[in-house]
Amino acid sequence: MVFWIVIFEFVVFGSLGWWFAADIGKAYRRYETWVSQEIETQLGFLGWRVDQDRGRRMVRGLLVSGFVFGFVVSGFAPIVGIFFALTLGVLPVPLVHLARSRRWKAFDEQVLDAVNLLANGLKSGLGLPQAIQVLIREMDPPISDEFDRVLKEVGMGRTLDEALEAMNERMQHPEFDLIVSSIVTLRRTGGNMSETFGIISETIKDRFLVEGKIRTVTAQGMMQMYMLIATPYVLGAILYAMDPGLMSPMFTTTLGWAFLMLITFLCFLGYVVIKRIVTIEV
Repeated sequence: MVFWIVIFEFVVFGSLGWWFAADIGKAYRRYETWVSQEIETQLGFLGWRVDQDRGRRMVRGLLVSGFVFGFVVSGFAPIVGIFFALTLGVLPVPLVHLARSRRWKAFDEQVLDAVNLLANGLKSGLGLPQAIQVLIREMDPPISDEFDRVLKEVGMGRTLDEALEAMNERMQHPEFDLIVSSIVTLRRTGGNMSETFGIISETIKDRFLVEGKIRTVTAQGMMQMYMLIATPYVLGAILYAMDPGLMSPMFTTTLGWAFLMLITFLCFLGYVVIKRIVTIEV
């Protein structure tokens, strides 16, 4: 029986694939380009050079691996293989975005200390390049790595203003954008840069205070989101432990795998919706 179901699925999906081959090909090329561009852009932000050709090869490898894994684990159901292939093929995008967001958050937490360190260096009589060297020596990555990259670019022929603006484009940080704009303007027109840094420092402190209050208010919503996502999987594990025979069709039949895929999709959709609701930009 299982053999004939597999044959039927292959015939159905093969016929659909042949009929819509041109549309599927265009959609796949757009999808592959999107994923490879995201990998190149986000890893470039992290300082890793991965060109789009390598990204495309990575996507193809993940698609094939995902299909084979899902096809075998599900008892040779092509629909499950396709689901695993698509899931695994898209997985690099949220992973590289997560890596970028973590680096950005670490950078954000260091900006206040960096501003104070630069201001103190300028007050002590150092020039801006010398104050940046002190920052690189005294602070940890990622901010020390970014400023070290600035000085290296200056050593290769860029002006300090151009190197800072390039760093600002990479980081896309609101307060750092203000810092760079202030530095560029004051270096061209003259002015008290250390005093300006003091004003920016107070602005960053106020933002941190507001963000702390927001995190406190939205913490309950975040906890409810995690509980909502975990509930179907936890209940499924409990039911499987209590009565394996009752839950085994979920993992041994095509219909069961279809329900698992639907549950996963709805959990992901719930995560996206709740995350948008409880996320408040400052």
